Amino acid sequence: MGIDDADALHACLSDPVAMEYWSKPHTTIEETKERVRGTVQAPPTQTREYSVLLDDRVIGKAGIWKSPELGYCLLREFWGHATCPKP
Repeated sequence: MGIDDADALHACLSDPVAMEYWSKPHTTIEETKERVRGTVQAPPTQTREYSVLLDDRVIGKAGIWKSPELGYCLLREFWGHATCPKP
């Protein structure tokens, strides 16, 4: 994950449905950029987060934040297409 992914990630992180079990949805692109910056700058012992790509397009993010917490967020247009199926 890099700061260049913030614009694509904002679509997911600002979606109230996608963020239902996370924190509150982001309301500005600056909020998303700050989140991505913080993630990129965090020590690897604290976080390992990655952009989820499909055909070179950022469609979400996944990773470990303050282990053992594991989470992901995908753009809703990719839900239900076996991109990340439920167990």
